[in-house]
Amino acid sequence: MKKIFILLITFVFLMTNTVVTFASTKTKYVSEKEAIKAAEKFIKKISKHDNGWNYEKLDTPILLSDLKGNKNAYMVKLINQGKAVGYIIVSATKDKMPVLAASLSTPPDEQLEEIKQKAQQLIDNNRKLGNPKYYYINPLMYIVELPIIENGKEVDKTFYNTKSKEFVDKQTIDLLKNIDIQPTNAVEANKVWEATLNDDSLNSSIEVSPQGYSEKYNDITAFDSINYNQDASSYPENACGPTAGAMLLQYWKTKGYPNIRGVSYYGSVGRFIDHLKIDMNTGSLGTTAPNWLSGVLHHANVEGGYHFQGSHSTPPSYSTYTSEIDKSKPVGIRFNNLPYISGHYYSWHFVLGRGYYYDTSLGDREIKINDSWGGTDWFNYDEYYDHLTFIYITPAN
Repeated sequence: MKKIFILLITFVFLMTNTVVTFASTKTKYVSEKEAIKAAEKFIKKISKHDNGWNYEKLDTPILLSDLKGNKNAYMVKLINQGKAVGYIIVSATKDKMPVLAASLSTPPDEQLEEIKQKAQQLIDNNRKLGNPKYYYINPLMYIVELPIIENGKEVDKTFYNTKSKEFVDKQTIDLLKNIDIQPTNAVEANKVWEATLNDDSLNSSIEVSPQGYSEKYNDITAFDSINYNQDASSYPENACGPTAGAMLLQYWKTKGYPNIRGVSYYGSVGRFIDHLKIDMNTGSLGTTAPNWLSGVLHHANVEGGYHFQGSHSTPPSYSTYTSEIDKSKPVGIRFNNLPYISGHYYSWHFVLGRGYYYDTSLGDREIKINDSWGGTDWFNYDEYYDHLTFIYITPAN
């Protein structure tokens, strides 16, 4: 996650009172029972195509707030042999799409002891850590708040992002609090919720398909093994872009472009990532979308001798994205953690798009990614499309 001129942007934001808003309807809250049903339906659909969604039961949903304390989402954990093996993030309100994100990685609350150990090293010995609060911001920001206690009183707080596994400064937290991000399409989301809860196929052992039902799914499974973590870099803090680029280039190397210099050439994933920082002109704040594109093309064409082409798109197009995946062409994705403010995205993270699931009967459009922090995740396209920049790469000899 990268930060650009936080103080300046915070000042501009507060002075101009910028608010990002979209059309909305009266808020309807989701019950725990409804959250479970939405999670079950998502798993049933995805597991027909995507391996790994095996579980014995779904745990009681955990309510996650936004940083203002509003009900934001439920975390529904998948339990198998007594252990949490993944989680589904279900919206706590019906003005957002039912499933916001999903992952087969360790749930945020299961990381608490590790987080406490890290936090305890940063505070005085006479201070202790209080009970945690959990916040859901977006698919790449799960915040754990830990009060710092001295003499029985709270004297400070610390914040930790369980996705990036790093502490988050208070200026970032304040900026996140002050931006009012409303649902992107509340009317459509309410319709999807109604269809989700009225579908009784989960209660039947026979597969029930609503009239006109159809679905589309595709995944570039080569990325099951080409799944890198930016921690391999010698300086991981700004390595998300080069890490996503390394996965993409390593993939094309195995698909008939052997002259692309990959892991074997550099001797390790970390050295490969570090070299791409040079190609992408990655600075201390990270990699811009144009530099990511030019860096990939430089590596493939100038260093590899090929004639790859590319482009980037903001706002993105889901139909173009799915068309690229159908052609077995992975898509670079820059996930902008905050909307466009005063000419800059102040925080972003690069991932690699590898698949999708589209339930055309519900209008449910999901994206599957390899995260540069490691692991494979899903998120809902329609809830986060205004956060996305898609970068398309077309190979050529």
